[in-house]
Amino acid sequence: MKTKRIILSALAISSVSATLTQASVIIIQENFAGAASSDLAGTTPTTGTGTWIGDAGFKADGSMSLGGNRSASLDLGSVINDAKGTADGLFQLTTTLAAPTSGAWYSIGFGQEAAPSTSAHFLGQNSIGSLILRSTGEIDMWAGNGFTPNGLTAIGNSNAIDGPDLTSGETRTFIIEVDLRNWDGVTDFGTVSYSDSVVGAIGSFAYTEASATSQGDPDWNSITLSGPNTAAGNYSSLTLTQITAVPEPGSVALLSLGALGILRRRRA
Repeated sequence: MKTKRIILSALAISSVSATLTQASVIIIQENFAGAASSDLAGTTPTTGTGTWIGDAGFKADGSMSLGGNRSASLDLGSVINDAKGTADGLFQLTTTLAAPTSGAWYSIGFGQEAAPSTSAHFLGQNSIGSLILRSTGEIDMWAGNGFTPNGLTAIGNSNAIDGPDLTSGETRTFIIEVDLRNWDGVTDFGTVSYSDSVVGAIGSFAYTEASATSQGDPDWNSITLSGPNTAAGNYSSLTLTQITAVPEPGSVALLSLGALGILRRRRA
């Protein structure tokens, strides 16, 4: 009888790993509900921790009107970096914004705190996993300085991935997905994927040992907004979600049965 209990307990516990499902946990939610007369810098997100830092051109209502090259960033701490190589290392940054009403472009993505914008921001290795929305409706995807896009077109020296030309003036929702579940710190440094509410998936980039020679292991330490001279536009929402692995309810019950079986065996 003891042998049977041990087998049943082992089966119950092992079945948990085969029935994992995914759950979404909001890390950051920013609704940009402040006043147009107030700066975004110095405010905290609607949900989550951290304080926005950056230039006065970024306003608390999500609008921007810049007189020079500017950026704003929100410190994420180590929440993404700590999940490298784990089952919880999947993140999605979802942003809704309008096409620029003036200027060339503005962007959303990840980067270093207080990094400058435009060429200094992107070519200075301060931006990773970013999307650039241009006034024409065109989207450029930026994996990071020195990274050669795998199978996609690189633009000039920027290594941006040229996205589709779309109608200007429309509101768009972008998703930047960072997948670090298979990160090993040697040959696999994660993958970033980009999608758009209008056309769906628009590109991806895998960080490998070859790309790491340019920038090393990407440091996902902040959310970064950026724009060039006199750019004007509006961010209406921003959410960073962690997709975690959790056992299904039935698996939890089996795990409990397995633990109970082991306890009874010990008491016998």
